[in-house]
Amino acid sequence: MQKFARNVGVLIEKEMGNLFGAMWDGRSHSSVHYVGIYGVFIVKGKRIVRMLAMSPFEVGSQNA
Repeated sequence: MQKFARNVGVLIEKEMGNLFGAMWDGRSHSSVHYVGIYGVFIVKGKRIVRMLAMSPFEVGSQNA
């Protein structure tokens, strides 16, 4: 699985190039909240958004 993740990372790195933005977003499922990190970039005039990481948000209160 580590080799697969590394290979996918290399493909995304080539696709993103040197000019990109980072976006954070929150999600929830039942009572568990998650934070996701996305890479945003342009390829041939089209905006591309790729999820780079997602993790449960466990620190502190989960109330808005």
